[in-house]
Amino acid sequence: LSQVNTDQQQIKDLQINKDGVCIEATVANLDEGRYPLAESLMLYVNAASLERPEVSGFLSYVVGAEGRRTVRTSGYTNASSVVYDRDRSYLTEGRTGRTFSLIRAVEVPADVAGSIRITGSSVAFGVLRAINDTFTPRYANVALSASAFGDEAGYRDLCAGNADAIGATRAMTDAEAEACQSAGIQTLETPVGYKALVVVVNGGADVAACLTTDQVRTIFSQATKPATWAEVDASFPDTALLAITPRAGNSDTDFLLSRVAGDQIAPPRRTDATENDDPLYRAAAVGNVEGGVTFMSFADLARTQANVRAAAIDAGNGCVEPTPETLADGSYALSAPLSLVFNTASFERPEVRAYVWYLLGDDALAVLGNQGLSGLDAASFEAAREIVLQRFAELGATAATPAPAEPTAQATAEATAAPTTEPTMDATAAPTAEPTAEPTTEPTATPSS
Repeated sequence: LSQVNTDQQQIKDLQINKDGVCIEATVANLDEGRYPLAESLMLYVNAASLERPEVSGFLSYVVGAEGRRTVRTSGYTNASSVVYDRDRSYLTEGRTGRTFSLIRAVEVPADVAGSIRITGSSVAFGVLRAINDTFTPRYANVALSASAFGDEAGYRDLCAGNADAIGATRAMTDAEAEACQSAGIQTLETPVGYKALVVVVNGGADVAACLTTDQVRTIFSQATKPATWAEVDASFPDTALLAITPRAGNSDTDFLLSRVAGDQIAPPRRTDATENDDPLYRAAAVGNVEGGVTFMSFADLARTQANVRAAAIDAGNGCVEPTPETLADGSYALSAPLSLVFNTASFERPEVRAYVWYLLGDDALAVLGNQGLSGLDAASFEAAREIVLQRFAELGATAATPAPAEPTAQATAEATAAPTTEPTMDATAAPTAEPTAEPTTEPTATPSS
């Protein structure tokens, strides 16, 4: 593969058919052990030897930039940056056990057939749909039924055993937890991140240091369509207001209007706004117009170089700036936490194991990273994966074959290390529990495909 990547001739590497699925020789497929004409090189370390500077120094070299260069110039293909980051993390933590080999022990044939029902919040629906679109080509015989009826309906279906997984924007209520417990349903909850929007104005304009949710609704609602900032609030200057929004059908617009609706029905979006789906374009336009205003994800705001600033939002308890802290504590009004919640009883079905394993993998994590989420908690995925591995092992679902994904580095997750009689599993701050009962002295493994 390394020679193909550097060859300047007009050649193309062929995919390999395995179990009816054509697999391309990509780094992601090599990392995850899917490509059949490859072997991974693993480095096993005596954990006690890490206390010796010469050993720890050598290993730091191996997983550093020079080590990667040596692998590449030796004719091998480097593992991904995600894997190298994980190596360094495991070395720093002194982590022991089957850190990589156990992950590759999940056996889900590519031709597995069945159906999976997913439901939950409409806010999570777009995120889940993006994941489903990448899962389906790998498991063409698995039918996914996805619907968005809200958190309450999602938890009701989950606790009745009618859903295999849901996307949620809140934790279970006590009543919902009791319903799950009464039905003998255990759940695994994995925090994904935050859907968070910011209202963005010109960085040099004397407008909107802080906006109430009512004012945000006024700016972007079809019912009001203010032409000047003074029409939004008498305290604002009489500057022409230029609203720039995504096109019709963009889920961000629905989310914004639902968050500022309060107890009312979300208002229709204004149709006279300048429309563009590229948030960086909208930011640049607002940066060039004194009275410009738009909205975008908190994550996209961090990427823009335009002359813009985010307005603080007052939902009734004072002005709150959008920050990672205010997103996490729930005080910022234009955000909602997203979680994936699984019915662990469904793990008995191979098609659900395939889906859950994919959801918790690096590929799905990359998909999530393109959904404009903030606080994407890669750490929680690793902790959840360890618990899922343990559950799969208890079901006799392990065998020595490639899995759809590797774990991510550094963890925090909403789950316990062992099954309990509780309907939910609360998170540990870090994935300290190993999924095997007999951890080995393998603090790190360095695959180089």
